[in-house]
Amino acid sequence: MKTLTKEELRNHLDSLIDDLGFKDPKFNEKMRLLSSIEDEKNNVLMSLYTQEYGPCSATSIKDLPRGKSDYTAIMIDFSNGFDNYKKDLKRSLQHIKYRNQNALILLLMILNLSHPYSEILYYRFYKQMSNVEVMHKLYLSKATYFRNYKVGFTQLLERLNNYIVEYNSKINQSNGDF
Repeated sequence: MKTLTKEELRNHLDSLIDDLGFKDPKFNEKMRLLSSIEDEKNNVLMSLYTQEYGPCSATSIKDLPRGKSDYTAIMIDFSNGFDNYKKDLKRSLQHIKYRNQNALILLLMILNLSHPYSEILYYRFYKQMSNVEVMHKLYLSKATYFRNYKVGFTQLLERLNNYIVEYNSKINQSNGDF
């Protein structure tokens, strides 16, 4: 993991709420699936995959293949598709989990900034208020708001980059233990 630029931090802050998963109605279901035991996971995945990509309906005779070899080929394709579906879904869920964890770290770092920087960044990115709304909420002039915003943003970037360097150092040390 490399350190962040100001633009990268800004992008992370802009997507903070999405990364925390608050807007996704199926976020809890996805997280539960990610942490469930393997057998249960396979059953749920097979059910989802069958509903979406099943070669034929179990209640309709019109979808059944004519010959035995046709059915075998269809089921082999179906089975291979399920394996790919599982891999893609696992990759997608891991990505969601990674973004969620990083968003939580970012939010905690915002909350650990001193006053007024913490409040400015909290209202601006977590509460998704406009600059003007934050100025009014905190009774700040435009100049004071933007000066404090810049200082808070810079402090957050420094803390986040220090965290990344420290994290990378720990990862490199643990890789040498084996």
